[in-house]
Amino acid sequence: MTTVELTDELKRAIGQRFVLGFHGTSSSLDDAASENIKTLLSAPYYLGSVIMMKRNVEGKDEVREMIRSLQGYARKEQGEEAKPLLIGTDQENGLVSAFTVPPGKGKEGVTQFPGAMPLGRIKDDDKYETGALEMTKKTYEASGKELAMLGVNWVYAPVGDVNTDKKNPVIGVRSFGEEPEKVAKHVAMACKGLGGAGIASCVKHFPGHGDTSVDSHLGMPVIKKGKDELKKEELVPFERVVGVEGVTVMTGHMAMPEVTGKAYEPCSLSREVTTRLLREEMGFEGLVVTDCLEMDAIARTEAGEKEKEGGWEGGCGIEEGAVRAIEAGADVVMICHTFEKQVGAIKKVWEAVTSGRIKVDELMKGVERVNKLKDWLGLTWDKVTGEDGKWETQWQNLKEENAGIALEGYQRSVQVRDGFVPLDRNSPTTLYTPANESINLAVDDAEGVLRTKDGKVRNTAGPSFVAMASKLGCKHVVYRDAVDVQAGQAIFVFRNGLTSEWQQKALEVVREQSSRVAVVSTGTPYEDWDVATCESSRCALAQAAARVVA
Repeated sequence: MTTVELTDELKRAIGQRFVLGFHGTSSSLDDAASENIKTLLSAPYYLGSVIMMKRNVEGKDEVREMIRSLQGYARKEQGEEAKPLLIGTDQENGLVSAFTVPPGKGKEGVTQFPGAMPLGRIKDDDKYETGALEMTKKTYEASGKELAMLGVNWVYAPVGDVNTDKKNPVIGVRSFGEEPEKVAKHVAMACKGLGGAGIASCVKHFPGHGDTSVDSHLGMPVIKKGKDELKKEELVPFERVVGVEGVTVMTGHMAMPEVTGKAYEPCSLSREVTTRLLREEMGFEGLVVTDCLEMDAIARTEAGEKEKEGGWEGGCGIEEGAVRAIEAGADVVMICHTFEKQVGAIKKVWEAVTSGRIKVDELMKGVERVNKLKDWLGLTWDKVTGEDGKWETQWQNLKEENAGIALEGYQRSVQVRDGFVPLDRNSPTTLYTPANESINLAVDDAEGVLRTKDGKVRNTAGPSFVAMASKLGCKHVVYRDAVDVQAGQAIFVFRNGLTSEWQQKALEVVREQSSRVAVVSTGTPYEDWDVATCESSRCALAQAAARVVA
């Protein structure tokens, strides 16, 4: 086999094929945790895209300056001939909102907007000028404008998964719903909204992560559907945005053996999925990025005993995964956390190019798609590093406008069962909320979760439920292994209660000892609810509180 010389030009090309995260918090990149990203932006790695995560976000001023510092450093190290960085983030809104700032931090972040499922629950209403689908476009455009002002140009949203498995542990409320056509309409409007804000969207997780009860962060989901079945459900939202400029697609780490022909090959590493299905059969010509390769479906090379009994022997590892993803047809490989793995993956791709395993012409096709997206965004060095004296005024004006959009979204997305009669505010009332649990690694920033020595979460009530209690002005009881039932009527809150036996048992106890119980469903709203908010955000629960009591 003929070897290929690894030139500086090829290293620059390979650098464009990665989006990597880092752990720094300094706006000027002068902390020790930012040294790794500076290394990756420089020769010989020439990184072309950076993912910003919740751990990087102190406040809007700090993160804006951090992004400008990243662009300025890349300009200095890669030269004027290089194109500016793609700066991406997981701002789905709702539960997955990397750029929101927790209350009490003393910093201002972006506006908290309703997530996908609450927006998907909104109905057309003559009381409002904005229709249901238009509300999705309006929300994503408003969110995108804020992110664009901070320097973000690529958002890993909207979620295009159809949530066909009600016990799905990783998608759930992040999906617009269970009906393929409705999800497709909302996905298209979300992409249109982000595009209107000058932001590249990213529909995920192709070919569909909705019909599984396994979280790919923690194992290998297997979805036994063929292409004909996928075309009726999973692929519908993705098909709706094929050909739309500024739309990218993220591939997921689930196995679909009836599509790939291999029992446990992740779709993100499968040429049958990325090249043949997405590109050739569906005609998608835009940029394709993988989900993070540090998820267990790829990164964990040793399977557990039960998994081995089921046939899965473990993933191929991050470094090998990067090569396979590019071979499959992905344009950009995502690795969010570990510097050593990031460097190892880049070097593994170097080896694959020099050995001829990855063809140079295939490598450059991916670079062309990256560059095309950067050109569509209108990225120039002066644009991404320049000063703007009117920035603060424009930001505050936008925030004021967006607060009204978010409020309307939350007011309209709270669902109330037909015939529900609000509780009597003058009667003794107790609010029961579940102790917070980590939902999954996509929703929760694991580094920020406080735990006891035995692994239980310490931040018991959480700011969202505290805010609801404050709005109601009643007694507040946090339940977990036991529940302290008070006399009178009750407002009982579920958080993903359908899959939580301890929450269901607590409700039984409260029902037995209370004069009346109103059930509020937060998270995936599939319980037998009276009121559903779809989210456990402060904004959503404040609106729910107004519906529960009169």
